[in-house]
Amino acid sequence: MILPRKVVAFLLLNTILSPSLFACAFHDLATDNLTEELSYTVGYYIKVGRTQGKIEEPNNDSMAMYLFLNSLNKQSGEATVFDFRQPIDGHVSTIDVTNKPKLVEYNPKRQVAMLITEMDILWGLAKGNFSWKWVKSEGLATINGSTEQRSELDKILSELYI
Repeated sequence: MILPRKVVAFLLLNTILSPSLFACAFHDLATDNLTEELSYTVGYYIKVGRTQGKIEEPNNDSMAMYLFLNSLNKQSGEATVFDFRQPIDGHVSTIDVTNKPKLVEYNPKRQVAMLITEMDILWGLAKGNFSWKWVKSEGLATINGSTEQRSELDKILSELYI
């Protein structure tokens, strides 16, 4: 009887103190789809696209983000910062395109545009498999924020991913 308690205690402690628990501090699955407009819709269309074979999932999300950030580097010099939310995976991060595109710490109090899509869509954009116009028409991404923020980010993505 004592052995199972020790095992349970060990597993519980291991889970609580596991480094993978802190690998992504941006999981917000409980409130994601409640607070971000169109998260459900985008997530649904991405799942449909995956099952229909329209979308290829990257083997490595880090490489997909690296390719996407490098593709943003070709931007026409406009400085912008936007949040990136994955409605299915629940990750949230901030992308700063002020100088060299990079990921910065997510700050929920910062009022910036939010790009809602999954990593496979960014990967497809970076590889030239998708145009931004096609991604929007298929419902695979949306931009939340003020009208000005949405139009600014939409313009940047439309110019980059033709």
